[in-house]
Amino acid sequence: MIDIAARLKLLRQKLKRKQSDMATLLDISCSLYSKLETARVPLSDKLAERIQLRFALPENWLLNGEGELPDPLRIIDENIKISYLINTGEVETVLKLAQNPEYRALAKETAEALQVPFARALAIIIDGKLKQG
Repeated sequence: MIDIAARLKLLRQKLKRKQSDMATLLDISCSLYSKLETARVPLSDKLAERIQLRFALPENWLLNGEGELPDPLRIIDENIKISYLINTGEVETVLKLAQNPEYRALAKETAEALQVPFARALAIIIDGKLKQG
């Protein structure tokens, strides 16, 4: 089993990035990133969480080496904010909307036109409907 430092290096290599790129993506100094990757400093819980969120990593992969590194890897834009959180009462509404044949047909067309996954297109359509009221 490889350690955290080795997993950071593996992550960087899979992303085809330099250490300086990773430091920029994580908003830390290049020196700190280098020290993390060579195990000269321990990874803080806060930075571990930032790395997991930034690259959509499984929670236990980075810290414990459990699970698989996602393929393909993604870099999540930290500037994207969730405008609202869905509450329990809205779950039933979302499920009903997701089964609506009209919305599903529109999502299929949208997914093909925008070349995005069907689920993403459906989520966008449902989000729009919920915002309309």
